Amino acid sequence: MEPAEPCRFPSCLFGQWRHDDPLLRASDRLSFFTRQSGMLGIEILAANTILLRFYFFGVAFLDGVATAAEQLAGRAVGARYRPAFDRAVGLTTLWGFVFAGLVALALLAAGDWVIGITAPTESVSALAHGYLPYVAALPIFGIVAFQMDGVYIGATWSRQMRNLMVASLVIYFAAWAVLQPVFGNDGLWIALILFQSARSVAFRLMLPRLADRTFQTGTVAPG
Repeated sequence: MEPAEPCRFPSCLFGQWRHDDPLLRASDRLSFFTRQSGMLGIEILAANTILLRFYFFGVAFLDGVATAAEQLAGRAVGARYRPAFDRAVGLTTLWGFVFAGLVALALLAAGDWVIGITAPTESVSALAHGYLPYVAALPIFGIVAFQMDGVYIGATWSRQMRNLMVASLVIYFAAWAVLQPVFGNDGLWIALILFQSARSVAFRLMLPRLADRTFQTGTVAPG
């Protein structure tokens, strides 16, 4: 599989965004989260809506890592060259955690100021301040999931990606069903973090097996 244009990491991080990809649109994934926020009250909904805007900001950078992983992994699979594939995974893992850490720090550093100018009331502002650490944690726990989205798409492992996504959603709904009734909005945020963590772990654990199967015919040196 060859991409339309060459991609060199990390310059390709910001070269192309996949906001049209339904598997990666955060707004689609978080619709259930938003509905449940509304069930907890109007002030919780307002606070979570503000915090989700922070998350969408972070998603732009995480999606850039996914784009880089997709193009680099796709080129390696198309060339049947396992060393290039492994290097793509290693590089996007490294830079993914770098960007995730920077995004988390930026959210913590600027969060108080942004909440202060966007919250409609003091009570909403206080709620948003209290839940800000959850939003800052999401990039750290979710970066591997976004990276693996790109790798799986680039390697055309769509069936496996779908199955792992379904399994992760089952974990998410199970966590939500247990945690939200007990911990309220904290439980809702923890369930979301567990969802991203489940995706990260499941996709990464399946990667070696899929890569071995894809490259089982042997490494082909680049011509």
